[in-house]
Amino acid sequence: MLHFTLAIWLMPVGFLSWNLLNQTHIDYINKYKDIAIKEMQRAGIPASIKLAQAILESGAGTSELSRNANNHFGIKCHSDWQGEGYFRVDDDRDTNGNLIPSCFRVYGNPEESFIAHSDHLRSASRQRIYGPLFQLDPLDYRAWARGLQGTYATNPNYANLLINIIERYELYQYDQEAMGRPIVSKPPTTIAPPAPVYNTQNDVRYTTALPNETLADIAVRTNTSVNNLLLFNDQFEPSGNPTAGVRVYVQAKRAAYRGRDRFHQVEPGETMFDIAQTYGVQLARLYDRNRMEVGTQPAVQERIKLRGWRTPQSPKLATQKPENEPLIKELEYLFSEPIRPVNPPIPNPTTINQGEVPNLNAESEQAKDNEAPVMPEAPANEQFHTVVVGDTLWNISQRYNTTVEILRRLNELRSNNIRVGDRLRIR
Repeated sequence: MLHFTLAIWLMPVGFLSWNLLNQTHIDYINKYKDIAIKEMQRAGIPASIKLAQAILESGAGTSELSRNANNHFGIKCHSDWQGEGYFRVDDDRDTNGNLIPSCFRVYGNPEESFIAHSDHLRSASRQRIYGPLFQLDPLDYRAWARGLQGTYATNPNYANLLINIIERYELYQYDQEAMGRPIVSKPPTTIAPPAPVYNTQNDVRYTTALPNETLADIAVRTNTSVNNLLLFNDQFEPSGNPTAGVRVYVQAKRAAYRGRDRFHQVEPGETMFDIAQTYGVQLARLYDRNRMEVGTQPAVQERIKLRGWRTPQSPKLATQKPENEPLIKELEYLFSEPIRPVNPPIPNPTTINQGEVPNLNAESEQAKDNEAPVMPEAPANEQFHTVVVGDTLWNISQRYNTTVEILRRLNELRSNNIRVGDRLRIR
């Protein structure tokens, strides 16, 4: 993602016209500073950080990805992307270690990319990665830059690159403008300890529990009461203390999720309480909407409904044993055809009356009532692939020397969208 930018920053002075390069950056900043300020006010990401990342990732709007896909932040498609993709070689590799094209998101205009960058960092599914950033002082761009190193990008010099851009062009002034603070020409050398910092999820304020912090400590720090914390957070016990890093809501959670997602796919080790805290939804309402008994837990990869009417049926539970019907449905999916009896008995022609239609599904007289049914085996020439993080239909087609169209036809896919855990028929 950083090929163009790194090349510029590592070039010796004099190789390029620094006046031209600086002017390109200045023009870019003037063009997009307003959307960066609005996004800071909406999502809490410093405008200076957003502008610096955009300059770094897109070469100030001159990179191939920004010109052809309006993607100024190098955001890849991922399994939840429903839009168009733009393919180019980046850092994805096949099973043999060879570089293969990566799928990047395509946006209608650059402003959509700036908004999507905020949604990407704010996404509920990425809170474990980027959540700690939103506990920082929004005016402390240096801390934000260090927090993005190793999470947003693996380049060990990523934080310094962002800080250099911010200070070269005094981008911190846009943070001050967004916060309604007096604009200064130089960044503050010291930053006063911030007041309690709150994030919001589902329009509900929450804080993050600190190491060794009790509910009483959090109540004092957030100017609330222990009883309210117990009420707002469903499962907290009066005698227990929350684990460091867990969300602690200081307002009542909502009855339903107000974001775009309607469902959440359960990950390994995840409980209904975890899902309720992630999305800012009341636990009792979450159980009721999914027709589950309080205290039960869903199985991995089941879908939990976050808003709207109750589900027609409850999801499979973590302790629920599989039944024959789901097994048959899975086999029908794998073989792309209904399951039929294997080697049905052939009736004796001498026992069939003329004009009588034989019942080929009837059991042989020698068959035992307690004999286990014989399930079909997969043909030797069939092959399957289980989708993992980073997979796209294009990557999979290249890996198995086939085409996207063949994969879509074999798996009856209406689009190129696939999800982690899907089992795709290759041939």
